[in-house]
Formats: sequence, structure tokens, C-alpha cells
Amino acid sequence: MRKENTMEQHDSTEAPACDSCRRVPISYLSLDLETPVVGWVAFFEARSVQVFDDSIGRPSVARYVLGDLIAEQRAREARLAEESAANAATLKQPVPVGIPAREGLSAHENMMAHDGYTSLRDEVERFPRPSFLDEEFARTREHQRAEQEVARRKEKAE
Repeated sequence: MRKENTMEQHDSTEAPACDSCRRVPISYLSLDLETPVVGWVAFFEARSVQVFDDSIGRPSVARYVLGDLIAEQRAREARLAEESAANAATLKQPVPVGIPAREGLSAHENMMAHDGYTSLRDEVERFPRPSFLDEEFARTREHQRAEQEVARRKEKAE
């Protein structure tokens, strides 16, 4: 029975031929995984994974590290697939909009029967008319009457 590999502890039952066979060059990781924004070396330093040089001087990590990274990627992809499936299900549900319909009523009657409905007349009458308009209307009426009076006087004088 084989134990799971982890970056923290590694129990391998394999018997590699040489020490360099147990390492994978960091440049090869990009074949299977996306390169981190900070780069592989900084990524491994942040995770406290030791980076060695292989037999020809390339930076490399232990093989189990690659296995752990691939397992993490698969778990992340599975989680994202579940989340996107859940989001897609919620997006397909219709969103209620407008006033709920009541059976036996026309659209206009339904709006009138709605609790929060106010007619345009009610909206206009809710606010008092501005007093300056009343004053202007009164001045205009007086001015028109005065002009009519002047016009009548001219007609009588002629």
C-alpha cells in the first residue's frame, strides 16, 4: 500500500537509480501547469519547498512536488466547475419583475389595484402649486384687462 505524497512529507517506496532521477527541472513544470506570476523559484520559496540543481545545473524540485501541484490543480478545477455549475443554475431562474398579475383583471385594473399605485393626478395634487406662479398669473390677467380697457377707450374716442 502506497502513502499519499505531500510537499511536507514524502514517503516513497520507489527505488530510483540515481539522485537526479528523483527531480524534475522547474522549466518542465510549465508543460503541465501554468507558470505562477511571481515565477517558479519565488513560488517554491513561499511554500518552503527546497529547489536543487540537477546533474546539469538546472533548478529542479522533487518529483512528488510536481505530483502534489497537479493534484492541487485538479482539485481547484473541480471546485471551479462545481461553482460555475451552481452559478449557471441560479442564472437560469427567472427574476420576477413588475406588478404581480391578478386573475380576472386587465393590465390597467391590475395596476390600479396594486398597493403602491398612485395616479398621475394624485401625484400632481400631492404637492402644492408654487405661489409665485399664482402671482404671475394674476399679474398677467391684470395686464390683459388693462390692455383691453385701453383698447375699448380708443374705440369709444374714435
